[in-house]
Amino acid sequence: MLRIRLFANPIEKVEPYLNRMAAKGYRLQSIWSCFYMFEKTEKTYRYMTQYVGTIANNTWKEYIAFLKEGGYRIFHAPLNQGNIVFGKIKVRPFAHGSGTIATTPGRYNKEILVVEYEGDKPRSLLTNKEDLSRQYASIRNTYLYGTVLMMVLLGLWIRKMVSDTPSPWNYLLGLPLLVVTLFFGWMAIQSWRSEKKYKEMALLEE
Repeated sequence: MLRIRLFANPIEKVEPYLNRMAAKGYRLQSIWSCFYMFEKTEKTYRYMTQYVGTIANNTWKEYIAFLKEGGYRIFHAPLNQGNIVFGKIKVRPFAHGSGTIATTPGRYNKEILVVEYEGDKPRSLLTNKEDLSRQYASIRNTYLYGTVLMMVLLGLWIRKMVSDTPSPWNYLLGLPLLVVTLFFGWMAIQSWRSEKKYKEMALLEE
């Protein structure tokens, strides 16, 4: 069974969606961009997700191998939902080590780790509040980087509007640029708030 899903915030929304499907008796078979393939099953499965876009490549490979040795089934979902690309290179200045370069084929569009396990008890890949704080810091940096890029494009559009005679096409171009810029900025703020919340909770636990 094929399902097409676009999530405004996939880091937080993919996991509950997959667990809702699992509760209905559907097991995940594959993820490609915004396409999710399921099959009917009589067994009970659950899913947990983790943002891994900033992990160095060697660490990432060792982590995946460790999870597979533990009997977990591994999938990857993209942070940029619906983005279908081949032969693309992306620079992540906020990542660690070799994780600063992501390519296709490679780790581009594989920023969200999806882990499947059999059973009905919820589990988590993150063990403490400090881990959660660091994860949201990585998410914040991702959206902040996108916000800066979109602001540059928006600035170029404004410059063109000032220097040229405005036309309907100019306005049509500016609207999606503004919407995406505001969305990335809003997500960066939300991630920063989550980072701050879990950092404070981690300090209280010490």
